[in-house]
Amino acid sequence: MTPKEPGEQTKSESDATPKPKKPRATAKGPKKAKQPKAATPAAETPPPSPPPPPLVEDRRDFWDTAATYLKKAKDEVVRSSRVGKLRLDIARIRKQRKDLYAELGEKTYELLSAESLTSKALEEKKVSVDEKNALIAAKEAEIEAIAAEEAEQEEAGTKKS
Repeated sequence: MTPKEPGEQTKSESDATPKPKKPRATAKGPKKAKQPKAATPAAETPPPSPPPPPLVEDRRDFWDTAATYLKKAKDEVVRSSRVGKLRLDIARIRKQRKDLYAELGEKTYELLSAESLTSKALEEKKVSVDEKNALIAAKEAEIEAIAAEEAEQEEAGTKKS
């Protein structure tokens, strides 16, 4: 064995020191070296606190306003349903009146064919038709009354505002 000169390594010493590895290229590309996570500072600022809850009075105002609008909506639904029911009643009565007109026409035809046309036979049908006309007029008057009542309520509501 020969004496070593400074900076010279023997074979056994060179095997003992690890060589830095070269990154291998793969199909995905070279591997990235992991970077250490940054240490969090010890004096971290706390997150901002949530805003204080609204005052009880603010909540009460909200619920009072919501209740007012719900009452108005309920009143509108009730009014609309009343008007809708009256309109259905009018349609039903008009159909009944139309049926009476048809019966009156048939009765008139039969009496004319038998040559025994009397006013008493036709009077019964006329009374029925007159009753239906009166019912229709009453229902239409109810609808107009509801519309007038609604207009008064709206006018009173705008005066208060």
